[in-house]
Amino acid sequence: MKKIYFVIAIIIMVQAGMAQPYSIGATIGDMQLAGIVNNKKATAKLRAFNDKPLVVVFWLSTCSACMGSIGKTDSLSKKYRDRVNVLMVTSEKTKEIEDVYRKKRFNGFLVPTVTGDTQMRKWFPHRSVPHFVWINRSGKVEAITDSKHFNDSTMALFAAHTPLQLPLKAEERDTRKFWSMDPIILYDYEDRKDEILSYSFFTAPREGILNNNSIKQKKNSVRITVINWSFIELYKTAYGTKFHTTQVYMADSNVAGRMKEKVCYDMILQGNSLDAAKQKMQQDLDGHLRVQSRMVMEWQKCYVLRYAKSNTPRITESREPKVYTDSSELHGFAANYPIENVLTRLPLPVVNEAGITYDHNIELPKDKTNVEIVRRYLRRYGLVLVEDQRQMVKLVIE
Repeated sequence: MKKIYFVIAIIIMVQAGMAQPYSIGATIGDMQLAGIVNNKKATAKLRAFNDKPLVVVFWLSTCSACMGSIGKTDSLSKKYRDRVNVLMVTSEKTKEIEDVYRKKRFNGFLVPTVTGDTQMRKWFPHRSVPHFVWINRSGKVEAITDSKHFNDSTMALFAAHTPLQLPLKAEERDTRKFWSMDPIILYDYEDRKDEILSYSFFTAPREGILNNNSIKQKKNSVRITVINWSFIELYKTAYGTKFHTTQVYMADSNVAGRMKEKVCYDMILQGNSLDAAKQKMQQDLDGHLRVQSRMVMEWQKCYVLRYAKSNTPRITESREPKVYTDSSELHGFAANYPIENVLTRLPLPVVNEAGITYDHNIELPKDKTNVEIVRRYLRRYGLVLVEDQRQMVKLVIE
């Protein structure tokens, strides 16, 4: 009785071993194959196909890539039939494959095909097809590849019994990653961020994070991030111009209403061209809003900032930390700021012809929308605002 139990245990161990997956370098066992189409017998041992080097092709008739490569499989199997065997394997039922092979495109297709497979895919587990396993005449697995390496040059090497040095087929084992169930950029971002060719993303405003508008130009990429800003502010970033409200024309009132909506935008573009990144941002905005935007030059009303007299003492350059405050009920103070940045609330855009190209310190009224009050403050510095016309850029959105 003890001997009987011992024999049964060995049988169980062997059967369990058959289900273990084989890797490159392993020598495969033998198994009974059934449901074989395009063969003299519907059943046969795997060893019967391994009298020569053997290429096992896992496939499905519902796989477009598999069906598209049928012609190549047919021609290569015929060219090397005396030196290499090709065996196709599918989990689909025998009748389904026979119906597929009756179609006109399969006329003359004689590659043996195992149908209803459950065992061989356990030996060579895979998620995607076609899946190729290269087994030499000694039963040793030499390579496991995708369709890229199933070609004439590889078949010639294999037929000549030359050891194959091919990369292992890359397959993602994580189900969520394999089926792209999440946005792809979330997967292995830190390890693969340098591989990003182009990426962009719009979302609704996000609470609890810093409002931000940043451009990061690196050696191999440009990233533009805008957090909780309006569409019109995004267009200003995309075109690199600080548009006054009078410098934007929108033909559609519905679009005009959306321009004030706040959103978040993130974009990464390969390369270090800031111009290319801004152009992509323009395209993203136009595509999202279903509009077309462009820049034009027009004569427009504006305020011209200049000194009242040529000998007026000029505002001196400031090197203090940037400070801008409206803490007083009557006035505010700007330290180390460009002059144009503190005159954006006036009814018309300001053209700086005073020659102030540096950051400065200046005191201005709290109400910067009233041009007469602003003028009074500017006179303290010998500056005047004169209404005139100049050729200026305008953003047209249609």
